[in-house]
Amino acid sequence: MPLRTDDEKEVTQPSGEEITRLIGGSVPAVRAGALNAGGRTAVDANERLASFWAVTKEKERGQVKRLGLIAVLATMLVGFSASAALGVTNFANAPSGAHYAQGSAEPVCTLTGLTVSCTGTTIGGVGNTNATVNLTVTSTFTGTCTNPGGHLVEPFTRQETTTTTSVITSTRNGQLIVPAQTATAVSSEEFLANFECPNPNWTPAVTGTAISFVYTLTFAGFTEPAITVTG
Repeated sequence: MPLRTDDEKEVTQPSGEEITRLIGGSVPAVRAGALNAGGRTAVDANERLASFWAVTKEKERGQVKRLGLIAVLATMLVGFSASAALGVTNFANAPSGAHYAQGSAEPVCTLTGLTVSCTGTTIGGVGNTNATVNLTVTSTFTGTCTNPGGHLVEPFTRQETTTTTSVITSTRNGQLIVPAQTATAVSSEEFLANFECPNPNWTPAVTGTAISFVYTLTFAGFTEPAITVTG
């Protein structure tokens, strides 16, 4: 639509194509357009173009931030999925009628730092059958031995295992109340305090540590566990 200056002269508002060309052009080109349009109205149009350009850039920065957040969340999701524990319940390896009591479920094990914690549960229908719960945590260390000259002479891979064992006695009403279980893995410092390279003059160093665990509940008289959780 036509615009009027203080001198009541009509000027033509820049078209969409002109706005696009001015935004994509150089600063002198925009200024020249403003002068050619004449008076304060042209200057106001130029200011509107500058405001439009600033808002556009702010939107672009917002999009970049959102993309960065999505990437971080995706990375976290992959990490959580890779460390998820796998639980299997097979009551074929249990007294006939064994089942999780109301409000109970398969134990859930989580690894925090060096410690594995498994939730408790209650199993009904076991009669007078007891069970043994084992929680084994294994630390796998990889590293190297270095000679006095500072040269790597031999890599190594070693495992250290920590196991907790509990015998659970069934109650008079045929239930097995299984308490929570915890076990802590061997740290790299503890490992190095007891490890020696083949040559006592070499210095060991741990370059990587992996922690895994196995939780099992096995009923007396059965050779295979009724519950297994691995991670």
